Amino acid sequence: MIIFKLTQSLSVAAQLDLPDLPTLSQEGFDVVVCNRPDGETFGQPTMDQFESACIEVDMLFVRYPVT
Repeated sequence: MIIFKLTQSLSVAAQLDLPDLPTLSQEGFDVVVCNRPDGETFGQPTMDQFESACIEVDMLFVRYPVT
């Protein structure tokens, strides 16, 4: 996982995997904004799966799908 820090409070990354979330939480990230619609790529986790995984590590999940 490669994270690009754009500002003090905003970073971006390519598609995350569910196992990335605990590490991101430990590093101080507290919000995930997902702009990939469900089914865009075969095998990618759904937004529901990401939301559940974020809740487990006390992160806010925001759905913002772009088609």
